[in-house]
Amino acid sequence: CDSIFTATLLKDELVCEFPCTTGDYRVYDSTCSATCSSPPYTQTPYKGENVCDYTCGPGEFLYEDGTCRQGCPDYMDPSYSGTAAYCDTPCPAQFVNDWDGSCSATCDTPHVTATLFTGISVCQYPCDANEYLYDDSSCDTACPTYFDTVITDSRQYCQYPCVPGGSTEFAYEDGSCETSCPWTTVVIGSERVCESP
Repeated sequence: CDSIFTATLLKDELVCEFPCTTGDYRVYDSTCSATCSSPPYTQTPYKGENVCDYTCGPGEFLYEDGTCRQGCPDYMDPSYSGTAAYCDTPCPAQFVNDWDGSCSATCDTPHVTATLFTGISVCQYPCDANEYLYDDSSCDTACPTYFDTVITDSRQYCQYPCVPGGSTEFAYEDGSCETSCPWTTVVIGSERVCESP
């Protein structure tokens, strides 16, 4: 018998029978179900019977948009049902933060937003492990002495200590902010610093 059928011995004859109630679906995991939702399953007629197949191959996860992909990122929620593997967002209708999997209603600058898969909004820390994230969402391996270094859960930030935008204040080497600069003005990114002689 094919895998969707069960073998029954009837009057010394082996008979292949569809084990589900008429109209029900034989699900990939050998259970019966009145429905076959798509995704995560596909409805397939087979030899006159309703079959509900899991669409992903070995090692693949089924995502909320119905696609199959290898692996499930650390910030997502993997789940399993028999041999089926699912990768779901832990944050329906919110952003999932890629650095810790927590949920937030907004993705605040300097983090960047991305829609990695249909319906999954991710707030990303876009820098490599050896880089600092600046207020303008850029990344660099160094943080100048005029800026504040902030480390949060292994994420490194380089923050301008004055009013952002570089139009009203200058950052001094001692960490203070002033509206004028009697020495050399240097622009780092879009921010102004005042370098003493």
